[in-house]
Amino acid sequence: MTADDVSFFLRDASAFVTSFDEAIKVSAAHIYLSALPFASPNSLVRQCFSPLFTGLPSIETSGVDDFGGRCVLVLGEHDQIVTKVVYSPNGKVLASSSDNYVRLWDTCSGVEICKPLECAGEQIGSITFTPDSQSLVAGTSVGSLFRWDVPTGHPLLPHCHQHTNNIREVAVSPDGKTIAFVFGNWSMCLWRSDTDQSTCNLQGDGSLVCVVSFSPDDTTLASGETNGTVRLWDYRLRRLIGEPLRGHRGVIHKVAFSPDGVLLAVASYDRAVRVWDVKSRHQLRNYCGHQGWVKSVALALGGRVLASSSADCAIRVWNLCDDGYTTSPLILRGHNDVVSAVCISNDGLHIASCSSDSTVRLWDIGGNYSSVLPLEGHTNWVNAVTVSTEGRLVASASRDGSVRVWDAHTCEQICTPLLGHTGPVRSVAFSHDGQWIVTGSDDTTLRLWDAQTGQLAQSELRGHGGPVNSVAFSPESLHIASGSSDCTIRIWNIGIEKPTSTQQIKSNHSVFCVCYSGDGRVIAAGDDFGYIRIFDVVTGHQVQSFRNSNAGRIESLSFSPDGARIVSGAAAKIIGFDVSTGNLVFDARGHAGCVNTVAYSPDGQIIASGALDRTVRLWDAKTAEAVEPVLHGHSGAVISVVFSPDGRTLVTSGSDMTIRLWDMEKAKSLAAQREQNALALLAFAQYRDGWLVSQTGELLLWVPPEYRGRLEIGGHSRIIATRRAIVTVKDGALHHGEQWTQCWSPNNLNSSSW
Repeated sequence: MTADDVSFFLRDASAFVTSFDEAIKVSAAHIYLSALPFASPNSLVRQCFSPLFTGLPSIETSGVDDFGGRCVLVLGEHDQIVTKVVYSPNGKVLASSSDNYVRLWDTCSGVEICKPLECAGEQIGSITFTPDSQSLVAGTSVGSLFRWDVPTGHPLLPHCHQHTNNIREVAVSPDGKTIAFVFGNWSMCLWRSDTDQSTCNLQGDGSLVCVVSFSPDDTTLASGETNGTVRLWDYRLRRLIGEPLRGHRGVIHKVAFSPDGVLLAVASYDRAVRVWDVKSRHQLRNYCGHQGWVKSVALALGGRVLASSSADCAIRVWNLCDDGYTTSPLILRGHNDVVSAVCISNDGLHIASCSSDSTVRLWDIGGNYSSVLPLEGHTNWVNAVTVSTEGRLVASASRDGSVRVWDAHTCEQICTPLLGHTGPVRSVAFSHDGQWIVTGSDDTTLRLWDAQTGQLAQSELRGHGGPVNSVAFSPESLHIASGSSDCTIRIWNIGIEKPTSTQQIKSNHSVFCVCYSGDGRVIAAGDDFGYIRIFDVVTGHQVQSFRNSNAGRIESLSFSPDGARIVSGAAAKIIGFDVSTGNLVFDARGHAGCVNTVAYSPDGQIIASGALDRTVRLWDAKTAEAVEPVLHGHSGAVISVVFSPDGRTLVTSGSDMTIRLWDMEKAKSLAAQREQNALALLAFAQYRDGWLVSQTGELLLWVPPEYRGRLEIGGHSRIIATRRAIVTVKDGALHHGEQWTQCWSPNNLNSSSW
């Protein structure tokens, strides 16, 4: 074994421990029961030790980089949104800021080096290190400038007040003598730190500045503007250098020079990253791929690697040496909210990121950074799902602004995403003849798509004055009903050459769900005051009204197949009414959170409900008694449920950005084996703080954040998501609980790879 072998193993061991630190701190047993199974196949620790154990789950992952996502450390001590993260110039310290304080971390150990740095209760807008790494500077929401000694965390001089407006951005020149500010009124100011005096305001053509950055050679200041323009300044002479750099179509969120000053990277609201040659002013790269606006960008030493972070919760690492754009970017996933900022260590081996999920993450990007492409899937909440009449297709609508169509048998996407809405898509429905898909969005429009090709069949349908919360086709597929926050229901005739709104039904409150009865004669609508109203389709007159005073907003409605009953979610229960009399016929409780969605099975025997408590529950439609099993698997709120036409499959979606297809017969069979079958025990375990936990509270499996809600266990459900993990148990044996030590198999010592 060479010194290099030892070095590689120690680095891998460090990554292993930090990656699974959350599990190991809770239970040492899960070094073996959870960490080893989830470790990358390329992990030296896994290759060395896995052969020594039996009775561990086997996990096959898809959609995440071969190195297991590369996250080596999660710093979760912040209790608020983390807005900034920056490495010190010497690479020894990492600073992260949230609303009211800054934390300093040792980059080698991940240990906090001093108590949090506070700004007298003022909200922090931006932070940066001085070039000697000895001081940290922060600008605040009331225009104050704070400075601290990094080794001790002690304040350096009383803080000074720079402006009557908030400080959005702060940057220190490489010689440490000039500080550039961007204020809340979008103005830019230079301040001399040696004299404590403001020197000038820089403004170009009355433009609104939002970000700034100094070049490493201390000759140039770059500024990004709200109109997508970037300007380069000779800040000492207070004049512009050449023409502005143009190309972006939205607010500039970040400008960053490469360490050698040759390149300038720009991140924008338009979801793109552009790279410019500073000297020639030519655009060299235009990277697209993020599904949300790009919040931050950073360049590694040598200009070979660029990292960008986005509102789509992901970080992308781009190979700048790839002139032909042939290499897919490495996509780092793990954050659960907007990734606010990203920076690269001096050695180019690590990336630090921070997020609105209140965490800071460190990622290992050493070695080959080609990536396994993520699986097709949504990048935000999946608000609605629907199944075509023949059961062959599933359509999904998401907060990410897209609609996707899937093969119900293979779970593969059958066409490119349906794009066109300019806001989150709240609802989706198939026509009963299988020809059309209709969608409703926060952008106040409906869109009609060809279900087979995914092409937009008509221009958007306009008329609503607020978000379109729900859409439904009439049984004969000639009309669409839509409900909106503008307190109206509209009926659209699509059986004519130019679809148009033929009827408007006014409601007293915002309408959040609409559905047709099976015979198409009436429409039911639920509003945000707990009312369910039934309207005659022809006249538009209200024919029935129900209300549960404790229901709150009615998020979902479903008619029984015979039209005699209607069911809805109400707080943490489901309620059913007799349509003809208006009488309450059942009030079923079982969920531990608000019920978001309900659906009758095609035969009218079962009602399915999904809730904020992350579960799907089944109910006898006649007695309202709970029916086994309770379906666990989603790691976030269940937002939509729908049965396939034959009733054999239940399709669900949720805030965890996933879609699940449940085989109802397999689910019932597997649930009955929970006491004897280890895989069944895992399949029906509940998520609790990242763990799969049995009904008795036993910790069965710790799941890394990137796979929570994305596990397929036992074959009773399939998942559609950008990443997933299939969990199996060899020979049905799974060591857990007090028997966990039986996983050790010393007879296999000779088979270890080390």
